[in-house]
Amino acid sequence: MTNTPTRTLTVGALSWTDPRLVQALYPEDAPPEWWLSCYASHFDTVLVPESDWRGAVASAWLESLPSQFWFYLRVESAPDAATLAQLLDLGAQLGERLGGFVIEPMAAGCETALADGLPGAPVFSTIPKAGAQWLWTGVDGPCPCGAVGRLHFEGRPSPRELRTAIEGFLACQDEAWSVLFLDAPAESFEDARVIGQLLGVC
Repeated sequence: MTNTPTRTLTVGALSWTDPRLVQALYPEDAPPEWWLSCYASHFDTVLVPESDWRGAVASAWLESLPSQFWFYLRVESAPDAATLAQLLDLGAQLGERLGGFVIEPMAAGCETALADGLPGAPVFSTIPKAGAQWLWTGVDGPCPCGAVGRLHFEGRPSPRELRTAIEGFLACQDEAWSVLFLDAPAESFEDARVIGQLLGVC
């Protein structure tokens, strides 16, 4: 008899500075320099926007975080040579804590340089070039895809909407560990975890 492989879905947000998370999940008197630690007490991974990683030093992020926490660096605009060098340097500083790079449409074209610069770091893109995997962006998006998805909701999605999305993402890839980033109200993350538990993946 063969055992069914265990699958794990991790849910994260599109920044630890999202005002919705700050208001709903962090202590009222927490200063901004504590926000990442506050975020990490609720999540295991984060999609870091350019506004957070430009000029950042990895040691400042890592000093107070649990060992099982991963950063995905989001590239939202076409990087020049200096920005690309900073991305690669920051990724190298993060080491095993770097989950990968997520490339948005305006930044398409840097996938190969990132994949070549840090061969062990996965690259996920909405318009993948050589060395990149498809970024899952919804039930109408590419399928099959890589192990990372990103979804945007204007308001709090219904449980049915969330379940449809999670099942759609899981159906498009069969990785043992996958990550779904949500741009949604704070309450949506607990909803997603409950649905994941019902599906046996959280």
